[in-house]
Amino acid sequence: MRSPFEGFTTAKISKAFEYLCKKLHAEGRIRARYSVHDLRHAFAVRVYQATRDIYATEKALGHANVGVTETYLRSLGVEESHGGR
Repeated sequence: MRSPFEGFTTAKISKAFEYLCKKLHAEGRIRARYSVHDLRHAFAVRVYQATRDIYATEKALGHANVGVTETYLRSLGVEESHGGR
């Protein structure tokens, strides 16, 4: 089965998403313009809310350390230090 993004670079996907959001925002179909990073942040928040496990969230995002994951979750007040497992 072929991947739907086969042959696309991350930059090309990001630019296409940016273009579509700009168009939808101009048409009044969405309230704000979003980036691919906004989608990643929303994913991080949802994973954490579902699991309440910062390490599962770290793994789902592919972060090298939990400190990076904490930056995604600051809006939820998840800023405690996790010095490692």
